[in-house]
Amino acid sequence: MFLHGGWLHIGVNIGMLMAFGSALEKTIGIKRAAVIYFASGIIGAAVHFAVLPQDPAPLIGASGGISGLFGGMLILMFRSGMLGGEGYKRLAFLIALWIGISLLFGYTGMPGAEGKVAWTSHVGGFIAGLLLYPLIVRDKSIRLE
Repeated sequence: MFLHGGWLHIGVNIGMLMAFGSALEKTIGIKRAAVIYFASGIIGAAVHFAVLPQDPAPLIGASGGISGLFGGMLILMFRSGMLGGEGYKRLAFLIALWIGISLLFGYTGMPGAEGKVAWTSHVGGFIAGLLLYPLIVRDKSIRLE
């Protein structure tokens, strides 16, 4: 989870970590955010190997963990009422959008980067974050400021 396929790859992951990880960590604490990150990264890698066991490309990067933080952040935003009155519809839309973007980059590659994108790791980590957040943060009164 600490290797990357180039400067663009690490730059995108750092940007995503700054955008989602910092707000999530500030709200739920570093220990819970780290559990979501590492568990999502491991689960994302496991999903990749389960779906594409014969893939000769190496699985590198923190994308599964970062995707898990994004999934956790979506649940936090939902619980905080930040998705509007029809939160379930917006939550479902954002989940479908993230999975769609992951599939798109998985099949077309990431603009400006060489090699494949492990879309299975992105999707697996993201779903892990969606499911892990409520298990790890049981206090529904925790809100974004």
